Amino acid sequence: EGFDTDDNVAYQGTSSIRIDVPTPTDPNGGFIGGIFRDRGEGRDLTGYDALTFWAKGSTTATVGLFGFGTDFEEDKYAVSIENVELSTDWRKITIPIPDASKLTQEKGMFIFSAGTESTSGAGYTFWMDEIKFEKLGTIRLQNPFIFSGQDLEIEAFIGANQRLTDLG
Repeated sequence: EGFDTDDNVAYQGTSSIRIDVPTPTDPNGGFIGGIFRDRGEGRDLTGYDALTFWAKGSTTATVGLFGFGTDFEEDKYAVSIENVELSTDWRKITIPIPDASKLTQEKGMFIFSAGTESTSGAGYTFWMDEIKFEKLGTIRLQNPFIFSGQDLEIEAFIGANQRLTDLG
C-alpha cells in the first residue's frame, strides 16, 4: 500500500515514484521494500557503468538500501548501497556497476528497502525519479577489493549466497 506514483512531485517531467514508509504501529508493519524486475529474458547492461536516480524525502531520513541485481531467483550479481541519507531537496544517487561484462541478462532492475530507524519511528515519504542505467565514464574502481583486502577462504554449499563486505 505504500507504493504509488505522484503527479504533483517530480524531479523531471510530470510524475515520480512515491514511497510511503509506515510507522512501526502500522497494521502492515513499519517497513517497506520491493524490487523492480524484468519479467522477460533480462536486459543487457554491459554498456553501462552506473545505476543513477534522483531522490528526496518529506524529511531528512536514511533509506536502508538501494540497488539492483536482486531478482528473487539467483541474485547472482546483486549490488547495493546502504544507509542513504535523503534531504528535502532532490539529490542524485549513483550506484557504480563493479563489472558490467557479467550483466548480459540481468533481471533485477532496482531494489529499495526503508524503515523508520532514522526517524525515531515516524513515518515519512520519499520520492524517486529518473531511475536509469547510464554510461557516465567517470566511475572507476582504482584498487577494487573485498573483505578489506584479506585473502579468505569461506566454506559454503553450492548455490549458497555469501555476503561480501568491506568493499573498496
